[in-house]
Amino acid sequence: MAHTIPNYIPSKASQGEITLFGRLRNGLPDDFIVWYEPVINNKYPDFIILGPTFGLLVIEVKGWSCHQIERADRNTFDIRSNYDGKVKVETDNTPLRQARNYLYTITDRLKEHSILCHPGGAHKGKLVFPIGVGAVMSNITESQAQQIGIDQILEMPTVAYRNELLEWQNLSDRQLIQRLKSMFSVKFNFFGLTDDQISTIKGVLHPEICIRRDPA
Repeated sequence: MAHTIPNYIPSKASQGEITLFGRLRNGLPDDFIVWYEPVINNKYPDFIILGPTFGLLVIEVKGWSCHQIERADRNTFDIRSNYDGKVKVETDNTPLRQARNYLYTITDRLKEHSILCHPGGAHKGKLVFPIGVGAVMSNITESQAQQIGIDQILEMPTVAYRNELLEWQNLSDRQLIQRLKSMFSVKFNFFGLTDDQISTIKGVLHPEICIRRDPA
């Protein structure tokens, strides 16, 4: 069972987020860490997954249904919603673009720590572990996506649709890890992250404050 931060998902979370949280917590081994909505420079990525031999993956979850999507391209979606009987159409970034924006911020923060970067050579200054993004469409199945044409915008394997999400509970931990790894657009072999590197990443993503009751 993966270590989750927080331990339990808040009641305000969407049903899709609750489902994914359970799949990740119960399906990944205990050396994985899963964050739900960590605060990164006043931004709130839905999920961040970290494993010592896996890397770091940001996943954005969208609960849009097919009938809500008015228009879509590779950058934005026009989403129709109903508030108090009034129909409103709002333009949102695609979930993958949103996740990438979060990843850029996270990457910049991580690169501030030399312990996480290549010290020299062709990859000097770059992170020593792979990073990537994915999306989960929790209310749209793959066949529905094909019918309305968004499967060409939100392509598998970077995106998982509702029918696949529900099947993840039947996967072994190895199968789930391999499925998540397939979301990475850039893959490379790397030495497993050390305890110090993991601690550094945790400090960036979830800093803790220790308040002393007595003078040091």
